Amino acid sequence: GGATGADVTRAQAQVAQVQAGLDELRNGIRLQVTQAFLNVSSAKERVKTTEQAVATAEEGVRLVRVGYENGVTTITDFLAAQAELTKARTDYVTALFDVQIAQSELRFALGRQPGQG
Repeated sequence: GGATGADVTRAQAQVAQVQAGLDELRNGIRLQVTQAFLNVSSAKERVKTTEQAVATAEEGVRLVRVGYENGVTTITDFLAAQAELTKARTDYVTALFDVQIAQSELRFALGRQPGQG
């Protein structure tokens, strides 16, 4: 009689251990999905910010070009404005790339295959 009771106790302990592992796994997945979702949101915000930076830099180049054509600004000012525009455009492309990566990580966290949306 004692062996059966010990077997039951041992089995219950194993079930509890498996359940704890399953709970830990679920919590880890929730954390991964939440973090991936936040990363997508953050990356999309960076796209908006860098779009605005590109627009600002384009306007800056336009103004400096007009100033240069009228002899008010130097070629150095014009080249600096062009460099700022190039940096803003590079940051924008990087932000777009970051969105794609974050979305892929979110799909992975959700257990979706590529192309499943």
